[in-house]
Amino acid sequence: MQAVTYFKALSDPTRLRMMRLLTTVDGGICVGDFSRALKCAPYNVSKQLKILEQSGLLTSAKRGRFVYYSMLDKNDSTLSDIYSLLQNLDAEIYTEDLTRYHNMPHESPPTEQPTTSPTAAISLPSNLL
Repeated sequence: MQAVTYFKALSDPTRLRMMRLLTTVDGGICVGDFSRALKCAPYNVSKQLKILEQSGLLTSAKRGRFVYYSMLDKNDSTLSDIYSLLQNLDAEIYTEDLTRYHNMPHESPPTEQPTTSPTAAISLPSNLL
C-alpha cells in the first residue's frame, strides 16, 4: 500500500510542482531554489518537502549550510512509474517553474576559502620587524 502514501503526498499542487521540477535536475534542489522557482514562501516549501520526504518520495542531504532534496533511487518499480508519470506532466505552470529554475542563479554550498595568517595582509615597516 506504499503507492497510496505516494499518491496522497502528490495530491497537493505545490508538492506535485516540486516533484515535477526534480525530474529535470541532477544533484537535488535546496529550499531557496525551490522557493524562487515556484514563487512560494520558504516556510511553505520546507513544510511540503518534509511531507514528500516522509512519504518516501524524496531524500535529503546536507551540503555546507544547505539541504538538498532529490528523488530516491528508481530501482523501486512503483517509484520509477511515478517518476515517469511526473516527467510527462505538461502544463503551463510546470513549464514556467522549469524556465524560472533554469534561468536563475542557484544556491550552492560554500567553497572553502584559503586561510591566510592575520599578519600576511599587514605590511609592517622594517624598523618594527
